Amino acid sequence: NDSRTFGVLLQVFAENRHLERQGQELLGYSQILPTSPLASTHPDLANVYYPDLIGSTLFQQKRERTGGMVDIQWAPNDQVDLDLSGFNSKLDATDLNTNYLLFNSNVINGGAGQKPTVPAGSTLAQVCAANPGKYNGCAPGLGLEPGYVVQGSTLTRAAFTPYSSTSYGVYDQISRPDEGASTNFVNLDAHLKASDQLSFLGQLGLTTGHSRTPTQDVSETLPGFGNGAAYQLNGTATAANWNLGTNTLNTTPTPNGVPVPFSFIFGDQNVDTVDREVYGKIDGDFKANAGVFKELKFGARYADHERNLWGVIGQGPTAFGSNPLNYPTGFQNYPTNFGNGLGTGFPTGIWYWTPAQLAAYNLQGANRNPITRADWTSDYGLEEKDTAGYVQADFGGTGWSGNIGVRAVQTKERVIQNVAASPTNPNAITTSAFGPYVQQTTDNTYTDVLPTANLKLDVTHDLVARFAAGQSMSRPDWSALANSIALGAPPPRDATVPGSATGSNPNLKPIKSTNADAGLEWYYAPRALLAGTVFYMDLKNYVTFGSYLQYFTQFDKLGAYQAPYLVTAPVNADGRVYGAEFQWQQPLGEHFGIQTNYTYADGRQTSGVAPGFTDQLLGTSKSTYNVIGWFETSRYFARVAYTYRSAFYSGLDRSTAFSQDAFGTLGASLGFTVNDNFQITLDGLNLNNPTYKYFALNQYQPRAFYKNGSQYYLNFRFKL
Repeated sequence: NDSRTFGVLLQVFAENRHLERQGQELLGYSQILPTSPLASTHPDLANVYYPDLIGSTLFQQKRERTGGMVDIQWAPNDQVDLDLSGFNSKLDATDLNTNYLLFNSNVINGGAGQKPTVPAGSTLAQVCAANPGKYNGCAPGLGLEPGYVVQGSTLTRAAFTPYSSTSYGVYDQISRPDEGASTNFVNLDAHLKASDQLSFLGQLGLTTGHSRTPTQDVSETLPGFGNGAAYQLNGTATAANWNLGTNTLNTTPTPNGVPVPFSFIFGDQNVDTVDREVYGKIDGDFKANAGVFKELKFGARYADHERNLWGVIGQGPTAFGSNPLNYPTGFQNYPTNFGNGLGTGFPTGIWYWTPAQLAAYNLQGANRNPITRADWTSDYGLEEKDTAGYVQADFGGTGWSGNIGVRAVQTKERVIQNVAASPTNPNAITTSAFGPYVQQTTDNTYTDVLPTANLKLDVTHDLVARFAAGQSMSRPDWSALANSIALGAPPPRDATVPGSATGSNPNLKPIKSTNADAGLEWYYAPRALLAGTVFYMDLKNYVTFGSYLQYFTQFDKLGAYQAPYLVTAPVNADGRVYGAEFQWQQPLGEHFGIQTNYTYADGRQTSGVAPGFTDQLLGTSKSTYNVIGWFETSRYFARVAYTYRSAFYSGLDRSTAFSQDAFGTLGASLGFTVNDNFQITLDGLNLNNPTYKYFALNQYQPRAFYKNGSQYYLNFRFKL
């Protein structure tokens, strides 16, 4: 309004995007058991790792996002300012995810399955001559099966002759036609100036989010049945080479006129993960200005957060769906450029059914009974109540300033999970085909007191020293505390190697870190800076991973059976991080300049490292740097930036380590200011289109290769 005491801000937005990701995924590694028939015959293969599944994966998605915000601000007088805002966003994200896979976990089966042989068309002499010292069978007199390669304790190359009863491939097609998410909040900020020295800021709010996958239309088939297979891993240099035998045509669902065998119809339905939080806080600021004592800050905050997922339905096949004669009619094929830039020697022109075909097939061929197909392994609930209070005193004098403070935090958690139970348990729910279960409630309360102190010294007029020490805490992610038990590919009936699964741990404690750092900043010229910082963090209750064995009901052509799974779950441990950061900013004349920064961080887990697990800290790269060059005038600007990050540990997937290899990305931005009201910019992201590479215990064990493409944004900004 004219008196500038009342204002309204309105925003609406709409976004429509199409995404495609092409890649190769190697879904987990298992070991050949030393007591297995294969290791008994070939002792050199005892405890050697092999890839469970190697797949050509195509992910296609359409995202439509709409929403808006309203913000109302009112200042009835000079002492009070009120700000009420509300936001809503809705995302529709339909997708089709297809993965055509070599089924090694079924073929090798921990050493209880098939023995590898010389690749087709090769003789032992040819293999040894071409690969001296690499093939175990090349050593005379050892009596070993020739043709396979072991590198880095990993079976990196093997071939398998055809057996008519063996499934060498498995193909998953998953359509999510109504997947989406929504989020909204309402928030009230109130600022009160009680006096010239004392002011308060209060906040109340409610936020809610939904992540929905109401429907999954799924097909799992067995291409390459009885045709043999071969593979060769190439480390992280390039994607693995593999095939499902010389007679397999992956371009059609009916090779040689015969439909590929049926495997299963799986997939959770009725998924709606709900997050809801009510919060409130008040902060106070008292300006003392009494000598070196400058200011006193204090406050309190309370939040009540709920997350839950209930009523999930895990579909299974009906007699209609398990009959290959009822497969959809017609198909499409992967894009002709599939796999470009990833490598060669893997299936590319793969057939797939459209979302509409999968929907019609699942409508008749899937059992989605909400009682008998209640998937209790996916259900959970959590409530977390957090209370915190703090006080901080700011000090300062000639050439120095600092503060000292303390925060007290209490965390109360209640987690509800479903766990397997005996059918004789009087509290057991026995109506689900996934086995009897009971609901288990876990309550925990944690209290942390966290002191901190900071000091800034002006050593000279252009040299500043900074020192900090204190303690901080963060809570485990809600998904680590309470989440569904995600089961990987089911191990075959009577398997000697368990399947892999991931779950949660309701007894995780908050992570507490004791921190210290010191730095120097040299402002040696106008707009120029040279700075360095060293830091150390001592971590208590750092969240890492462990595992335990549990049985779950699974199904095959013979019916239900109890399948063993090695469940990977988060656990608490100790760790530490130390390192240094460096920054340099240098103008080059009036219009050009360069900015660089580099961080070295050495992070290690110092306790609770389980056998076969890594001591690396999650997400910690040893080296990270950015190099930015810029040009700027009153009307034009240009910016080029390169970002590099060395390899880092990403966590566990299917009970094996999962790390991302080093990568660098290039971005650029160009801009032109037409006048005070109109500006045009062109932004480019991922311009070098790198291949993102992942590996397991070492780089002989690749896990995935992805190409995400480059992105370009042409922006027009108007201002009235």
